[in-house]
Amino acid sequence: TGIAVVGPNCAGFKNVPMGANLFTGGRLDLPAAGTDTVGGVSIVSQSGFLVRSAFAAANERALGVSIAVSSGNEAICDLADHVAVLAADPFTSVICLVIETVRRPAEFFASVDVARAAGKPVIALKLGRSDRARRIMQSHTGAIADESWVYDLAFREHGIIGARDIDD
Repeated sequence: TGIAVVGPNCAGFKNVPMGANLFTGGRLDLPAAGTDTVGGVSIVSQSGFLVRSAFAAANERALGVSIAVSSGNEAICDLADHVAVLAADPFTSVICLVIETVRRPAEFFASVDVARAAGKPVIALKLGRSDRARRIMQSHTGAIADESWVYDLAFREHGIIGARDIDD
């Protein structure tokens, strides 16, 4: 049908400037639309749990979150699509990603390049750096994790700032 769908197996999304809150499974402690603490940090996470951890880390540091997406299994919209939207979003100034896998590398890195050209840094936490973590990811979202060093090289080539944990 051409409709944009987030998920399945996700916790939803929140757009603070627009007042849209479509997160499931409990309340997110984010500011209401129009408040002074709405900021330019936007987050996309393939893990619903870790998007909540990223919120907590942002709140502890008094960073305002603008948009947050739990992308889940990405049956329709994937990281490439979400980064492209955030690259064009006037409220987003920094893009943070929690990545299990990149499903369409060429499109993903093209959208990252557009974001960086717009002056928006992209920070990524790549999950699945150990054999055990890769097995957990595959059972979680069905993502097949590649060797982390491949991601590290590609991230460096496209100017993505690597994070080692959710606090980074």
